Amino acid sequence: MKTSLLLIGLLVAIVALSGCTEPIVDTSACDGKKDSNERDRCYVLLAAELQSVAVCDKIQEPVFKATCYSGRATAKQDASICDKISNDFPETKDGCYYDVAIAKQDASICDKIQEIDCKDAYEICTTLCYAVVKQDPDVCENIQDSVNRFLCKVEIAVVLNNTTICDNLTEADPYNIGQDLTATKNTCYMNIASKNKNVAACDKIITSATDNSSLEELKEICVELAN
Repeated sequence: MKTSLLLIGLLVAIVALSGCTEPIVDTSACDGKKDSNERDRCYVLLAAELQSVAVCDKIQEPVFKATCYSGRATAKQDASICDKISNDFPETKDGCYYDVAIAKQDASICDKIQEIDCKDAYEICTTLCYAVVKQDPDVCENIQDSVNRFLCKVEIAVVLNNTTICDNLTEADPYNIGQDLTATKNTCYMNIASKNKNVAACDKIITSATDNSSLEELKEICVELAN
């Protein structure tokens, strides 16, 4: 009886362990490549095809390895894979946590991002992550950098497929100097139309003094993006 119980226990343990590890994958198509960069690129593509973190482990070039881990983390919605990215690549690591947090709609993952406040343009930070995951444009107001504050609101508008957020923008895109507020709102509507295939968002576009295209042309472009 004791022997039977022991065997059952061993079988349960084996099954449990097998569920925690990836299956062994065949990397021979990449292993034989003599050029290291070509071999690493092959591993990146193979890792994406097989959804395998183990293949990423074989990559030697640090940038390729970090990129590989980030892609697998987002695909698997697993922030622990982001932990494997070297601290020598803080932007890639923070971007990895950001993408996983959004994919899982889990704000707790935002706390792993090292940069708290977006001080520079196009920077990933904890505040931006919270705002997008919680889908709350008011949180964007806490972002110091004007470009990231604007992008935060547009990102949420796109995620929510909500043109009202574009309507409520109060400052022109600070990155595109010379663009007025109306043109900025038009860009926001176009982003919503393109990402959500929402043709109705194109109806919100109005004439802007700083747009080089006519209203009719802008709406045609928007409709093309939405289709």
